[in-house]
Amino acid sequence: MIDPFGRDVSGVLGYSDRTFTTELAGTHYLLIEGRSWHSAAEQSYSFALDRPVNPAPAPLPIGAVTTATVVRPSEQIRYDFTLTQATSLYFDSLTPDGNLRWQIEGVSGPVASDEFYYSDSFEDYGERVMRLQPGTYRVTVSGSNNATGTASFRLLDLASALPVSLAQRVSGTVDPSQETDAYSFALMKDQTLYFRSFQAASNVSVRIIDPDGRQIADPFGFGDREFVAAKTGTYTLLVEGRVWDNTARPYAFALYTADTTVHPIDITGINGGAELVTGKVGNALAMTAHEQVTISDPALDLREDLTVEFWVNPDRASDTWTPLIYKANDAGQRAYSVWLHSNGTIHLSCMRR
Repeated sequence: MIDPFGRDVSGVLGYSDRTFTTELAGTHYLLIEGRSWHSAAEQSYSFALDRPVNPAPAPLPIGAVTTATVVRPSEQIRYDFTLTQATSLYFDSLTPDGNLRWQIEGVSGPVASDEFYYSDSFEDYGERVMRLQPGTYRVTVSGSNNATGTASFRLLDLASALPVSLAQRVSGTVDPSQETDAYSFALMKDQTLYFRSFQAASNVSVRIIDPDGRQIADPFGFGDREFVAAKTGTYTLLVEGRVWDNTARPYAFALYTADTTVHPIDITGINGGAELVTGKVGNALAMTAHEQVTISDPALDLREDLTVEFWVNPDRASDTWTPLIYKANDAGQRAYSVWLHSNGTIHLSCMRR
């Protein structure tokens, strides 16, 4: 590339997509040069010169799906939004394209950036929540190596997450399958929380964010999990679809505390916990891994012949040994018990006199 004064402004370049920035106005010259040693009589080529003009920045509504189309190489699609208070935002990518990138910057410079393909769920295990102060910010969508294409995304405000109560059964569907659903719940410091999966969803991950917007649980599969709250406040649970998935994924879960509490069994199941379901003979109680039925009756202090009869249908074995029936004496010593092993066997034990 030669400028109006005959100066080489590019150097020798291979024949591929390039971006040039001119310093001077006037006529420039593009030289397509064959190699002196090349023996072919001729070699065909074609090209186009395009002067990209970035569209004017558009307003970006928080929480809404936004679609950006990069039409020309090196084009930048820009969006602006303004925050009036400190806000925790999550970038929800809906496009599996590694050639398109996004960047968020404020008055102090870049805040975060990534490729659309590697922005959430198992595609990125790092911190994904941006803790932004009041001010005006810009989102820029562009192509890597002059790529073009279309990408969709959302900026989610964690303060808008759907509130859920502990022990409340939550059902939802990741639809479109690339989206992220957000739920919020309150915890006290040092409180242990148990995530119970009722309907596992393949190609879906769970990420937990603390009140300061920091990640305390890396993305994990839709299965049972425990964690301890480091501080009191509102936590956020993100249910993330995989950006490349094309199938809507239904899911269901509930959040329980592992605290020891005593309350009557609610067989309606409307408040979470045990619920009445159809059993092998008549009805049965469906329970979570953090519940137990306690019976205080002297008639259970059996010391001679013993018959234990029950029907159990476990849907998972989170530990090697799970107690099904446990009877202890006043000193806390095991009298008799029935255990389920993770390999499916049942074990009966008793204390000998």
